Amino acid sequence: MIISRRDFLKNAAIGTAGIALLGSLPGCSENTQVPAETTVTKSDVPDVPIETLESDIVVVGSGMGGMAASISAAEKGAHVILLEKAGILGGGTNHAEVMFGYGSRFSKEMGIEYTKFEILKNEFEFHNYYVDTTLWERIVDVSGDCIDWFLDKVEPHGGGFFALLGNEGGLKVAHAFKPTQVSTKGLGQIVIMEEIARDLGVQIYTNYAAKEILMSDGAVSGVLVNTKKGTVQIKCKAVILATGGYAGNSEILKAHNRDMSQMAMRGCSTCTGDGMAMAHEVGAVERGSSSIQLLGASMHESIGLDTHINQATCNEPFAIWVNQDGVRYMPEGELIFTQAANAIDMQDATYAVFDSAQAKRFTTYKSVAGYGTYILPDTVLDKVESDIKELLDKKVEFAFTSDTIEGLADKMSIPTDAFAKTVSQYNEICKQGTDVDFGKRSSALNPISTPPYYGFKLYTNLLCTLGGIRINKNGQALDKNSMPIKGLYATGCDAGGFTGDTYGVNLPGSTQALALCLGRLSALHAVGSPIA
Repeated sequence: MIISRRDFLKNAAIGTAGIALLGSLPGCSENTQVPAETTVTKSDVPDVPIETLESDIVVVGSGMGGMAASISAAEKGAHVILLEKAGILGGGTNHAEVMFGYGSRFSKEMGIEYTKFEILKNEFEFHNYYVDTTLWERIVDVSGDCIDWFLDKVEPHGGGFFALLGNEGGLKVAHAFKPTQVSTKGLGQIVIMEEIARDLGVQIYTNYAAKEILMSDGAVSGVLVNTKKGTVQIKCKAVILATGGYAGNSEILKAHNRDMSQMAMRGCSTCTGDGMAMAHEVGAVERGSSSIQLLGASMHESIGLDTHINQATCNEPFAIWVNQDGVRYMPEGELIFTQAANAIDMQDATYAVFDSAQAKRFTTYKSVAGYGTYILPDTVLDKVESDIKELLDKKVEFAFTSDTIEGLADKMSIPTDAFAKTVSQYNEICKQGTDVDFGKRSSALNPISTPPYYGFKLYTNLLCTLGGIRINKNGQALDKNSMPIKGLYATGCDAGGFTGDTYGVNLPGSTQALALCLGRLSALHAVGSPIA
């Protein structure tokens, strides 16, 4: 059965009692979306506060960055209020698989060590040095200690990591989250961190949407919050923004000239740029690129990334990919994830096509590279044929079949003659054994000649965004004069300076690492115990 994660939190409730789930969630995919009604817009409530609270630090956002900041500050004796505008905790971390780290005790135990130079050179060259190299060096320097701190907290509760992974043969620096009874992804770690935070006295409020940072004499003095009961004012000395970027804001994405119709939301839909907007209003500036984290190809977002049909169409090299004109435009299966996503994004449409003979071959085929922790290497894709049947029986709008190439082109609404020519030319390439058009490996060349033929509309995986508020090495937000705004910090996807125009999947898990490390750096600086 094809499993979607659209409803995997339907029976979950996160509040003062934590998370309650009807059963465990092993093997479920990432497509968790928080209903829009969990947020409250500025026009819904009066501006006059109905209640005033006080705290040393207010943390806005409850993903890895927000949790790390809250726990770090509370450990030092600070009173912390953690705000989450959604009805559940975790944000983008709920969908995360891995976390980048260098020099952690876990990596040493696994016998994997790199030099700092290797790590930084790899990242800088990927981004053509259009990043703040001093900030990246800071993250690499502290990542090992931050991960060790994280492990000290979560391992006694069943959290932590189970493997070190590397994408596309790259550096093995991605610490894969250990599956828990709650989830195989980051959600399991969030549940544990919530319990730790509450035990330390952190006050956690869900359905509390921060809308404005208050300033007094050039320093943060509080925050205004929208709630379903009205506006709440919280007086504080510092605000740490961990709101997860703007992947859920279609207007900002469209302003970046991105085609939303080709994106499958695989991240947090309530990450709508709130942190950056509030920071801008009090003088914070942005620096460097702001990129949309698109990770490879995807079937429709209702289909889990852990399904065999998704793996067969998107991550294995045996299908051909054709665009809206019915022609191939890239070497299928030969590009790294982010390159494939960029290529898809530059077309108006993409379809993966193979025949019934290839569908049958998958029955005994073992995936070589796998797909993160969703499809592990050596997984036999023996459910492809049954997955196809299920999709066709359901008559979904993104799966097509025909006994003729021309009929398949008609159903996919692409030019018949061009598509027929593409298939004929590809079959000749398969006969010759050399892809003279795009250089796809010869072992992946299987002809499309046995009916029925199958076509599947492809999308890109929209995970999150990267880039935003300019910060210094302590996570402090900077103004136009590069001076810290006293009491204001930014973590994770709200912080700028770490990305070029494409997500650096060569260091997989970097987003979670930025959240963890900047969350700790910010909190410890805010309480007067900065990391040197």
